[in-house]
Amino acid sequence: MLLKEKRETGTIIDISQSNKKITLVAGIDAGSTETRVSLINASDYNTLLNPVSSEKTLHTIAETYIIPSTFAILEDNREILPKTSSLTDNYDSIINSIDIDANKPYIEKHRIVRGQKLRDAVGSVERFLDSNTPKTSNQIFYVNILDALGYSILQKYSGEIPDIVDIYLSVSVRPNELGETFKKELYDNLKGKFNFVWNSYKNKKVNIELNIVFILLTTEPEAQIEGSSSMYDLIVDTLTDKEGTLTKEEQVQLQEATYVSGILYQPVSHLHIEGGGSSVGTEYVHIDEQGSPVLMNTCSRTFNVGGNFLMRTLKDKLRENKGRLVSDNTAYTALVTGYIKNGCQQDNVLSHVKEVKESLARIIFEKLMHEVIDVNSDIVLTEIGYISMSGRLFSKGENDVSVADYFSELIHKISPNTVVIRLPKNFIPQGNALRLLNTYDVFMEQ
Repeated sequence: MLLKEKRETGTIIDISQSNKKITLVAGIDAGSTETRVSLINASDYNTLLNPVSSEKTLHTIAETYIIPSTFAILEDNREILPKTSSLTDNYDSIINSIDIDANKPYIEKHRIVRGQKLRDAVGSVERFLDSNTPKTSNQIFYVNILDALGYSILQKYSGEIPDIVDIYLSVSVRPNELGETFKKELYDNLKGKFNFVWNSYKNKKVNIELNIVFILLTTEPEAQIEGSSSMYDLIVDTLTDKEGTLTKEEQVQLQEATYVSGILYQPVSHLHIEGGGSSVGTEYVHIDEQGSPVLMNTCSRTFNVGGNFLMRTLKDKLRENKGRLVSDNTAYTALVTGYIKNGCQQDNVLSHVKEVKESLARIIFEKLMHEVIDVNSDIVLTEIGYISMSGRLFSKGENDVSVADYFSELIHKISPNTVVIRLPKNFIPQGNALRLLNTYDVFMEQ
């Protein structure tokens, strides 16, 4: 496997602290299902600036730390015994604000549990991002960013955990959340000093002061495009330069990366669609007369449909046709496999899965046509070189049924020569980190 992610891997943290202050660039994708972080320190930046090999450069920027985005806030100090000493079973932290500008801050002092401890916390209420509330006005968004920063630092610096971390943060919001009011709300609530305390498996507390000194805002679609363009180029270079025979998995990766890289490299006007759990976002990049890419802000849109909407639609469909209620886990499994449990047997519900995915593809298509293309005289569908799609919403499950495939059919009925491509990996954190590094000289004086 060429790329690895730090997702619930059974990692055990060495809680030794270094009593040091460090500086980090953090690129974050705070999604409704997972919160993903890319961390770059001065040493990593040196590797990127003076590359020894494509493989080393790739692994430096590719490392991603992931936590589940669903959590509960506990109002008490009850002890929840961990099942194991791995980090997965020990998501139990306290975050509080020390010095920020907000008059009514979203972050005060909260005990946060996730994963296994969330399941073991009797009476706790799960909290997760919804489709309608702006991320910048949602406490859940801020909690996930701060908690993810804390846990990613624990993993990156296990055994020498710093006391104080100055953070240059690049984070994505939905395309319709870049207005000045949204920005001010986010800056007031996120720029400043916070304390992250991890209640470790050894009943010892690990304290990290998170000092967010700078924030760069991007949209999820633009960060994904920037990250994908860089990462797929690096994957191609790494596998092409590798000595010896590639494994079958590496050959597939090289073929996939070569195709994706070739499409993204084309100097043509293109549109990107990012499908998340709570919403779908779009961005359009126009190639001007000088051949330079220009992001058209008038085409930045957010549609309040996503993975959560798809799952609710399937649950309703199964209730109507099967005469039974199904759990969220069962509905999610059905979207991936096409089957649901029925006692000791399994029922084939693939036809219903196809129906709801095709319906969602049409909703996205109609919204794109009416809310993006029809209202902008500078855009004509037949003049768009390619449409890229990414996010779990558009992935193919074991049943080989994809919203992206149905959407592609609708596009090709009108514009058969527009390429529709699904980007299989989430590189939003990398896109955010690289955007900040390319914009500001964070490590130049270090």
